[in-house]
Amino acid sequence: MDVKPISEQLSSVLNACGIVLPLVNLRQKTIKYGDTIWNILQSIERINPEEKTVGSTAEGLDLTSSDIDVISIVECKVWDHLNEAENFKSSAPSFEILRIPDLAHPGYSKLSVSKCGEGLIDYLVPHGRNHCLKNTINIKTLSKHQKDYPEEVSIHGPALNTRCYPPKDTYSLFREAGSATEINIAISVVDINSDFVACLRGEQWPVEASEWKIRRRSAKWPSQHLFDDVIKSGYYLAGVGSKESKDCEI
Repeated sequence: MDVKPISEQLSSVLNACGIVLPLVNLRQKTIKYGDTIWNILQSIERINPEEKTVGSTAEGLDLTSSDIDVISIVECKVWDHLNEAENFKSSAPSFEILRIPDLAHPGYSKLSVSKCGEGLIDYLVPHGRNHCLKNTINIKTLSKHQKDYPEEVSIHGPALNTRCYPPKDTYSLFREAGSATEINIAISVVDINSDFVACLRGEQWPVEASEWKIRRRSAKWPSQHLFDDVIKSGYYLAGVGSKESKDCEI
């Protein structure tokens, strides 16, 4: 397939909409730096979890008709193989799961919980010899966002939708943490409609997508650098069950 005509046509459409490559690159860097600053502020205030902007906003397209998509990364160790967990000798995290791919429903997995805190007991369900994590774990995340944001929070599938208000006085947070560096960060105090999705992060490339690594590509895309970054980025798990599965709650 010759992708050059399609690429040129897409570029023409984007240019007509005022979306040119230098602007897209600038927006991507702005979002990346914004995420870094926001997570620094969270660490100063000891607020978890880590958050990361994704979707069209992170891609630099800035589609004004679309909500901002944010993933909240729950602190958890995700094992892809049982022998990894058995051979792990270092100090273990407080929340551990073993990801079990659902062979009958590609793209979905059951999460067998090997260790968790008391706060997650209500979100476990027996499954064979294991206890698996329910999709309703996003309800637990809801309570955090109800406290953090003054607007009403609603649930849409795995996402929690609310309007966010950036902090007015960013410098004071750095100063209270002992920063001696003059920091001048301008954050406009505007409300932003956002969708938050609680996710677990796996560090390895998922076995279900192994074909993607060896796929024959006629075009020189993605570049080797981008390819390596994608493989090293691992994956994220969101609380969505297959509607075709009898175990859709897990």
